[in-house]
Amino acid sequence: MITIKIYKDRDNIASIQLDSNGEAQDITNLTRVHMTLGDLLVDSSIHAGVFDWASFGTSGQLDIAAGHVSTLTKGEYTSVLTVYDATYPNGLVWGKMIAQIE
Repeated sequence: MITIKIYKDRDNIASIQLDSNGEAQDITNLTRVHMTLGDLLVDSSIHAGVFDWASFGTSGQLDIAAGHVSTLTKGEYTSVLTVYDATYPNGLVWGKMIAQIE
């Protein structure tokens, strides 16, 4: 399981690569992304600018800039990442990661 760090009130970006069977996936066709951080759901349809899948999405890179989400609470969470596109309109759980909020 991977670990990402999110710095509260900072501009840092956590980058992760979305792989399937060891192959980076082109994620440029995603329509929505959300992840849980404890009781908080960070959703691209609500929290504009937190997730960037367009800039480096052809290489599977998802950038997460959640430091300025106002309700973010410091701590360590097992986070679930869910992605949406035309094939998976109800969402596809990509997996879990550890999110450390400092």
